[in-house]
Amino acid sequence: MSTNPYSTYDCLSLVFKLEKVLGDVAEEELQMFSYLSCLLSLYDGKSLAFWNYSFIKTTLGAPFSSTLMEAVKYLLDIGSLNSEGGYLRITDFGKSQLEILMDLDLNLNREKYLDAAVKCIEYSPYSVVKEALFKEPILHDSFGLDSRKTLIDKEDFSLGQLYDQFNHLHNALQGKYSDHLVVPAMTWLSFLINHQIG
Repeated sequence: MSTNPYSTYDCLSLVFKLEKVLGDVAEEELQMFSYLSCLLSLYDGKSLAFWNYSFIKTTLGAPFSSTLMEAVKYLLDIGSLNSEGGYLRITDFGKSQLEILMDLDLNLNREKYLDAAVKCIEYSPYSVVKEALFKEPILHDSFGLDSRKTLIDKEDFSLGQLYDQFNHLHNALQGKYSDHLVVPAMTWLSFLINHQIG
């Protein structure tokens, strides 16, 4: 089975990190933090293509990547993850895989975004991070639509709103904290919680 190497790595890394903070990891949480990581890469100046897999908005309004779920299935099949009651945990085999994959350049370039996304819940409860993320311009603008919608689409007006927020944030922080993205991440999420967008 051919799987996307980026989503496969992200699954291993995020489940490993989230498990330390949350315990068992729900698939929804995996999707949410992968999406937040992707947004942080945009804040850091990466292109739309950098993330190498896309998201849609589900009918429930949440971000979802079928590529990420294919990676979960693959990792479950080979024994890198296990699932009980719908919750994911990384196995010892998965940890040994992660240790090897972490040193590859293509994954090193992603780690700071995955790491910063998860660190947000060390400073704020998951429920608050989730509430804030649902207020970011792209998800917020798609709220209430019955149909599924592609997220982070270059043709989408709300992407411009997201970039405007990121530009203001970058200027307010004087371009600092590129190596400590949890600072701009938490600043942005706090802004979203306290301001109704749109």
